[in-house]
Amino acid sequence: MVRFSSHVIGNGPRMYEEAAKFGLEGIVSKQVDKPYLPGNRGVWVKTKFLNRQEFVIVDWTDPEGSRSSLGSCCSATTTTSGKLIYAGHAGTGMTESELRAFLKKLRPLRLGQDERRRTAAEKPPALATPSC
Repeated sequence: MVRFSSHVIGNGPRMYEEAAKFGLEGIVSKQVDKPYLPGNRGVWVKTKFLNRQEFVIVDWTDPEGSRSSLGSCCSATTTTSGKLIYAGHAGTGMTESELRAFLKKLRPLRLGQDERRRTAAEKPPALATPSC
């Protein structure tokens, strides 16, 4: 189903937040000075609302292949009691310079193995919300 709303010009991030509250699939944006024409001509952009989840970054892997700084982040979710549950590895979608900057932020937060087991549930060292 398509719901038409009045045109909203500017303040896209606020429009996105407000529309997401209604449980819609997404929003469609169009260049204001362009008419509707069938087909994809780069005039219309659909922005989908994605399910999001917060993950604890519990460690990371060394780089392999063409990477020189960070391999991937090892992530976990937390239960309501604070127990960490392994969620997987993630590490795509960033340039090498972004990976270097991210690793620079992560290094000071790295805990030793024993300390990680004791404190991760109390005070996660780093949180990430991946975007798809």
